Amino acid sequence: MKRLGVSVLLVVLSACGGGGGGGTVPTGGGGGATPTPTPSATPSATTTASGKLVDYTTQAPISGAVIVAGTTLVVGATPPPALPPGDAQTTTAADGSFTVSVPAGTGNVMAFANGYITLHAPETYSAGANALGTLKVSTPTTDDIAWLAAINQDRATYNAPPVIMDERLTEATRLWNAYEAANGRGGDS
Repeated sequence: MKRLGVSVLLVVLSACGGGGGGGTVPTGGGGGATPTPTPSATPSATTTASGKLVDYTTQAPISGAVIVAGTTLVVGATPPPALPPGDAQTTTAADGSFTVSVPAGTGNVMAFANGYITLHAPETYSAGANALGTLKVSTPTTDDIAWLAAINQDRATYNAPPVIMDERLTEATRLWNAYEAANGRGGDS
């Protein structure tokens, strides 16, 4: 049953075109291909978004992470070399806090932290200050890294783009595995 959650994660990532970018390292600081931005409508007003980035398990602040926010979803394990129009970038402070100016409207926030799984989350930025709250990212397990390397090696034989790990899907998979284990149906050991 351990692979059930991992299979669900793979299916979701494969269904969205492979996750783009990433390479074989599933963390925010890994190398890999240049991400392919997906533009959305360009809003007119500018606003601010602020929040705090912490470790999912320890709740410790993460400093030096790159936060990208705006109208374009950047899919990949590393920030793009050049930001798409409508996106802005900042770096988290020592206490994990960040503030970034973004266009008002529907958009995304992405967190790229060395050694952590990348967060891609939809957001709606309204006029005025937007408090995003605490964003959490987790570290990949040794099994996660080995599994992803094997999947991407297999995908490469078919010229398919590599997949990456996404924070929210990883959290959902881990919660599902814990639920299954608690109810005697397998799960991670």
